[in-house]
Amino acid sequence: MGKQDEIKESINEIRIHFDTNLNNKYVKNIILKLDIPSETRHNMSVILDYKTLYFDSKGTIEDIYNSIKSITYFIKEVKIRVLPNIESYAGDNFLDASGVKDQNERILFKMATKNYYMNIKLLARLTLKLLKMCLEYDDTNFTKNPAYNSIKGIVDAEQYLVEVIKESAK
Repeated sequence: MGKQDEIKESINEIRIHFDTNLNNKYVKNIILKLDIPSETRHNMSVILDYKTLYFDSKGTIEDIYNSIKSITYFIKEVKIRVLPNIESYAGDNFLDASGVKDQNERILFKMATKNYYMNIKLLARLTLKLLKMCLEYDDTNFTKNPAYNSIKGIVDAEQYLVEVIKESAK
């Protein structure tokens, strides 16, 4: 398997984790309530939504770097704004019009909110893994002028992801 295939596989792993654990019906409201700039949301979509990436130029790897930075921004916002108040962020749209859900749904909702922090840490771990693959690919394929040289803040994103991963559970 080539490095491009490994990168695509890593992106798919992030996409699946995000959709399954951070954007499911129990916690979807969190993302909707976060005030994330439209450019950041668009950049996140390179990893989270695009089904096909073509590695025909340095531009693709730059798009992935920008997406990684945007996902890192999302992780920061969740840690600052959401985690201290997660049930209020997640809960408003979860109850039906009468304010009632069946007991199983309530239990699944509680599990999803309780595990959100660990799922954010896993997103950080998967994103850091992707970043390292991209840096390696970049150094190998664009030896004279790697794409990361033109991406402001990519080193800060890497450092922040490492910090999130090393944090102890709250």
